[in-house]
Amino acid sequence: MNNKLKVMISSVVRDLESERDAIKMLFEQPQCSFVELVGANPYDVASLAESSSSSTVKMARDCDLYILILGNHYGWVTREGRSATEVEFDAAYRADPTKILIFLKDFDKNEIDEAQRKFINKVSNYDEGYFRTSFRYSHELQQKVESSFWKWLLSRVRIGGYQTYVDHFIRMVKEDIPISDIKILYRTFDT
Repeated sequence: MNNKLKVMISSVVRDLESERDAIKMLFEQPQCSFVELVGANPYDVASLAESSSSSTVKMARDCDLYILILGNHYGWVTREGRSATEVEFDAAYRADPTKILIFLKDFDKNEIDEAQRKFINKVSNYDEGYFRTSFRYSHELQQKVESSFWKWLLSRVRIGGYQTYVDHFIRMVKEDIPISDIKILYRTFDT
């Protein structure tokens, strides 16, 4: 049984290799020995008997923390017309919207793909998106991921603190209940 915290790094690979590597090096440090990276370089370690699409969607759905790095390229587009990265993001979001951290690379705004501009707007929309932070260099990203990771981890272990009732509800529905004999009863109402 693997009790490690599964962290997925999601981005286009083209143009963001050093950024992905910086995050990988961060989580390989001794203080992060409880972390298992998924999605960073999963195919360098083993061959999988399933499609890349289904395996990365599973990783995004099943990971404990999903780290999204956005650059100026939208990336490889699937048959359904969305990038593989956006498909992974949507899978992570459906599984648990409280497990997502987003980092945006500073770049010349004139060089951004139109589809990527729409994706960035989707994930950072004020009302329905996420608070994301920007970076210019891979070492700066590494520092921001480290800071964000420890804050996220602290918020996950606090029963009160920063989490909303929705966060607690999602945690309980996912059966991440700290006490095993608790049962949850809930009712929905039309608003």
